[in-house]
Amino acid sequence: MNSTSASALEGAGSWICCQLGARDHYSVPRGLHRRGLLEGLITDAWISPTSPLARLPGEFGERLRARYDEALADATVLHSSASTIGYELRGSLTKSRNIWDSIIARNNRFQAKAIRHLLALTRHADQRSSHVVFAYSYAAREILKAARELGYATVLGQIDPGPAEDRIVTEIYRRRGDQTAERERVPESYWEAWREECDLCDDIIVNSRWTRNALIAEGVQAGKIHVVPVAYDPPERVGQLKRAYPTSFNNSRPMRVLFLGSLIPRKGIYEMLDATVSMTSAPVEFRFVGASGVELSRNAAENPNLHWIGPVARSKVHDFYSNADIFILPTHSDGFGLTQLEAMASGLPVIASKHCGDVVKHEVNGLILPAVTAEAIAEAIEWCINNPERLGPMSDCATRTSNEFRVDYVTSRLLRLRQRPPQPPEMADLAG
Repeated sequence: MNSTSASALEGAGSWICCQLGARDHYSVPRGLHRRGLLEGLITDAWISPTSPLARLPGEFGERLRARYDEALADATVLHSSASTIGYELRGSLTKSRNIWDSIIARNNRFQAKAIRHLLALTRHADQRSSHVVFAYSYAAREILKAARELGYATVLGQIDPGPAEDRIVTEIYRRRGDQTAERERVPESYWEAWREECDLCDDIIVNSRWTRNALIAEGVQAGKIHVVPVAYDPPERVGQLKRAYPTSFNNSRPMRVLFLGSLIPRKGIYEMLDATVSMTSAPVEFRFVGASGVELSRNAAENPNLHWIGPVARSKVHDFYSNADIFILPTHSDGFGLTQLEAMASGLPVIASKHCGDVVKHEVNGLILPAVTAEAIAEAIEWCINNPERLGPMSDCATRTSNEFRVDYVTSRLLRLRQRPPQPPEMADLAG
């Protein structure tokens, strides 16, 4: 146990966030910065609008422009943008034998650079106040070790359900007779490093009860785990959208169902596509937006109601939310599922599984799938088709729900843990 505090969330002062990528749109450092509690953000790439790199064209330029947040313009941000971009470009030209080789190498590289930045911050930090180092799972072990040596409190941001999710994905592929999961199985060394992260940190922040239960089943100490949902502040123009639904759906005005995100087996893409095949005669139109990890079957490809959009720029996704009637996330496992909040902020009722963050309230702001099957998905969509008068009130409730997850509110829930006395395991859950 770190000598600084029995719990990193009880009474610690300023925070140092170590973040590889633009996870959750920088919501944790952004919320802390608004409270004057962010000592610094350590990240891999940070591309300000004035940087020449921000003017690069194409998908690569779009990804670079996402590595910045105006709300952190006056924050202390330490990064290695130039070397990171060179590293990624070289990596794109080299085909790795296993996807996990490059993932682990990238995580290790970030940690090495983050520790140097952490030591630089330490030299300039106010030594009279206590500090918390917050780092995300799988790229945190060496950072947490260094933080403990400095006497800092440590918090791990757990991004997913860990080994349980890996087993779920493997089983999905096995049922389909696909050997992909076996070829790309997560190496045991990856999980060994993760278990060290769980041991090294004083507290673990997870974003859903689904993840919390998965970690406890893996033997992670329940008293360390706190459920704090992902935060989301929608663009201002999104909150101004008022949605209107027809009195009935028909072939001239079908119901528009949006599946946006990674089109991969873990997200339920197989079951979703099977559902579309079973609904070819229904007044419904399906839009799939995102990078694909599967091939369309002949039946799905020939379905005139199915529109396979593919990946789009981050700046364009709200156009798809605006033009949909309902959103669906039939995921087999997600640490939270931020698209739920993005959709609700646009007034979309959400159909979601039980295997993600607690956002959907059944028949209030959406529907909860009893199981991730094509049959359950089709039944939920048919319910929406047959009850168009329910969708308007559900849309209004969805918008109100999204406001409960704004950055300031969620940051308050995170910081409130600092003042809480030790809780029994069943009470260490802020999601309810």
